Amino acid sequence: MKILYSLLLISSIILNTVLNISSQVYDQRILALKGKCYLDSNKNALYDEGEPGFGNVEISLGNATDYKGNKYPIRYSSADGTFIYDGLTQRTTYEFTFTNPKDYYFETYEKTLACPPGVPCIRPTVSADNLAADLLVANTFAYNIPLIKQVGVSSGSSILTVRISVDLGYVEQTQPPTQPPTQPPTQPPTPPPFTGSAVAGLLFTDINGNGIFDGRDVWTSNVSVGLYNFNDKTRALDVNGNVISSITTDANGRYAFENVANGVYCLWMEGTKYFNPGCVGRIEINSATMPKSVASDGVQSPTILRAGSFSLFLTGNSGYGGYAYNDIDLNGYLSSRDQGIAGIIVKIYLPVYNFLFGTVTTDSNGRWSFSGLQPGFPVRIEFVIPNDFTSTGANLVNFVTVGQSIDLSIGLIPKSLTGVNAGPSNPKSFVTTCFVKGSYNGKYKDEPTVVEINKDAQGKAYAQQSADYMKVLASHKDTGSVHGVAFNPDNGDKFVSSYHKTNSDFGPSGSCAIYKLSSGIITTHVNFNDVFGKSYCGGYAHYFDFREISTAGPLVGKASLGQMTYYNKKLYVTNLGKNEILVVPIYQNPNATNVERIPVANPGCSSGDDWHIFPVTVFQGELFTGGVCSGEKGSRLSTYILKYNPNSKSFSTVLFYTLGYARGCRYLDSFGSCVSSVWQKWSNNDSPQALLSTIIFDVSGHLIMAYKDRSGDISAVVSAPELLIACLGTDGLFYLESGGKCGSLVGAGVDQKSLTGLRYGPGNGNFFDNHKTGLHDYTNAFGATKGGRDIIVTTGFDYYEAFEGSIRWYNATSGKQLKGYSLYITSSNGRTPSPTFGKQNGLGDITSVYDSSLPQYRVGRVWLDINGNGIQDAGEPGISGITVFLIYGQQSTPTSQTVSDSNGYFKFEVDFSSNYYCVIPVAFFQAGSSITMRNADPTHPNTNSDAFLSTVDNVYVTSFTSSDAGGYYFNGCSFGIIPKK
Repeated sequence: MKILYSLLLISSIILNTVLNISSQVYDQRILALKGKCYLDSNKNALYDEGEPGFGNVEISLGNATDYKGNKYPIRYSSADGTFIYDGLTQRTTYEFTFTNPKDYYFETYEKTLACPPGVPCIRPTVSADNLAADLLVANTFAYNIPLIKQVGVSSGSSILTVRISVDLGYVEQTQPPTQPPTQPPTQPPTPPPFTGSAVAGLLFTDINGNGIFDGRDVWTSNVSVGLYNFNDKTRALDVNGNVISSITTDANGRYAFENVANGVYCLWMEGTKYFNPGCVGRIEINSATMPKSVASDGVQSPTILRAGSFSLFLTGNSGYGGYAYNDIDLNGYLSSRDQGIAGIIVKIYLPVYNFLFGTVTTDSNGRWSFSGLQPGFPVRIEFVIPNDFTSTGANLVNFVTVGQSIDLSIGLIPKSLTGVNAGPSNPKSFVTTCFVKGSYNGKYKDEPTVVEINKDAQGKAYAQQSADYMKVLASHKDTGSVHGVAFNPDNGDKFVSSYHKTNSDFGPSGSCAIYKLSSGIITTHVNFNDVFGKSYCGGYAHYFDFREISTAGPLVGKASLGQMTYYNKKLYVTNLGKNEILVVPIYQNPNATNVERIPVANPGCSSGDDWHIFPVTVFQGELFTGGVCSGEKGSRLSTYILKYNPNSKSFSTVLFYTLGYARGCRYLDSFGSCVSSVWQKWSNNDSPQALLSTIIFDVSGHLIMAYKDRSGDISAVVSAPELLIACLGTDGLFYLESGGKCGSLVGAGVDQKSLTGLRYGPGNGNFFDNHKTGLHDYTNAFGATKGGRDIIVTTGFDYYEAFEGSIRWYNATSGKQLKGYSLYITSSNGRTPSPTFGKQNGLGDITSVYDSSLPQYRVGRVWLDINGNGIQDAGEPGISGITVFLIYGQQSTPTSQTVSDSNGYFKFEVDFSSNYYCVIPVAFFQAGSSITMRNADPTHPNTNSDAFLSTVDNVYVTSFTSSDAGGYYFNGCSFGIIPKK
């Protein structure tokens, strides 16, 4: 049976069905067509078990009559959504028109050329059908009509047209013979010769479910084997038109069918203590191309298909179980607050044949279980969850071994509670730090050191009309000098960390502390000097006199703490005194046992004394840091960006570049000459010195790097900070912007010129606009944070006026400044004392503040598709160690990369409602392997392979559109690899 579909218009679907059987005269049997209108609850354009039928849909058939010549009246789908048209004739084109009810519309759906496994597409009618027709056409996916609810849609605004024509071909003529009757033979008639083909094969008991005869497997006797037509699952006929009888396997598991006609068939296997997996295999007979049979085949047919061996699976008493629960705190594991969810469907599939073993549902406590299999047997377990729910981390598809005592549980949450309009892409405000002069308990003790800025801020906080945009969270007496800042979205707590700056005192807990700001209460979350010993971060006591610069200056960037970030209920902060990252728990009292210390070794500076780290961030679950070779001991001025491998406990370089590129002017002196910003080796002099202070990633995966001018924290009146971008290449390395461009992005400073008219920046350009017209070529960034989907927010100076401390909003894809807000202005006359630092790195780092959310993750898998069916079957292993690239939208460069784990899984954090591609170069796989079929089973998108081969770039590619809600999603990014033959 062959079914052909074609889609002509989005609102008009044309369906043509052709069923061909070769013979002599046209088949005249009358047909009935059965379909179903249903509410597509999960909007996957497929009818899934449990989705409700949709009644009262108007259906008309105006262009034809039934086989008696009667017109079909307008009718409506029944309460369960079904509709039946009786009395259809073959070779007639029928045009069905469906009219939508109010508040619903017809979904555009993909037609498939098959019925569900083991279900016939066409069958003879029976008396219980109460139909005039001889045959009933039903069950094909294409006859299920999906509707979607959308309030406001008017009735009749969505019209669906389905056109169908059926032709069953020819049948044998039935007229009586014209010759006289044949006289009875005097001896038994000679059987007709075998002119068809033989089909022979073996059955074996597959103990480990891998589809291969090995290990403890045995050949299986006394099992009934039937040959069926592949398409409609009816009994196969031989070349003489006779039904081919079932055969029982012999002691060696062998079976053989004789005289089989050309066609495509499958096997039906039934035996005591064995599962019947439905009609399995695809056995294609074409006698013209098949080999001749030989005596050892033991058959009489002239040609033979040696079908190989097929698996049989034993029944047993073992099973599996677990829970489905409402993950209230979005933490991905079952806790005391979480409650079980009843009614979640769990499906269990056997290996090799993708056969549904059984379906169970969770009870009132959220518990589910099944039994009936042998211990140690592999199965695939799928959770079918409501469309308005999402997983908080557990896989919807799982591959387990029967009999294990481990529960397989899944946490779920309504999508509406994942924080659709929350998260770092939707900040409400920003927190930054301000440096204050003098002792923390001196005359400026009440000056602000930590402030929160509203996302809508603009203007000048020091001017009354814009003051309401800024809120003071802490003062100098509370924290002293702090640079690092982090935010915990779970409870709204903010954290700031000590920083060493000349002329600005440490707070009451000294040089190595993290302070917590919680609902107006300021406490010391951890003092590392108490945990690990005095001067752990490098100690220093300020003099605040003529000795300050000479004694405090040399320790800038070498003592105290650097950048700090929050990730997964932990704080990550750099210890500048020891070139290490400290990982601090938030919900426990930090101590020497639970604070992790990660040393960051010199990656390549010619002298280890020249290696200085500062930034830290987490992107796609991976830890990054970086630093500079300072040149003090002769190493070349350069930058390293490093990624941590927790397995080897080591860092690898993902970006390296030197700092000798042309730079513009700090300012013009009184003679109009350029005061150079070219980076110099670290010293205690008033010269530009690169201190890599921040690394972050934008939504497109670009690496944003902020540099403080170290001299601004020592004595320089005007610092010259920098803001750079780098893009990820397909080799897994990042590449620094050049000429104001990064990959396919074109920045704001492609044609920029310095105050003296010269080109400057890496490759003579800068991606970000960093200048103050007529005053400075560099004004930021001391720190930076993601401020929205395509927004970067930075700290610097002089947005409106000279000697301001300012923050700026940037477009991350164009590098253009969008707006600014100034927090303070410092007196510049030299006579009026001021607590702030003007252009001398007066602000610290910055972080966004946002409502708690569950980020969105796309989970994929790379697996070995042993049987080549395009489906992730139980027993098929994942492929580990494969690098997968994520590409955002129409970018020409990757957004991120990751490596598949021991089970072949990988995941990417993605933005809402965005288009992405997952890409793997073909060269990453064994030569001779290939990609399996794509979208093999549209009804199970979570188990398909999604990839195709792009011959232009010789890569395997998948594509998907991310959801509009948080959670974990499992379709659109899987790769099935067929092994080398």
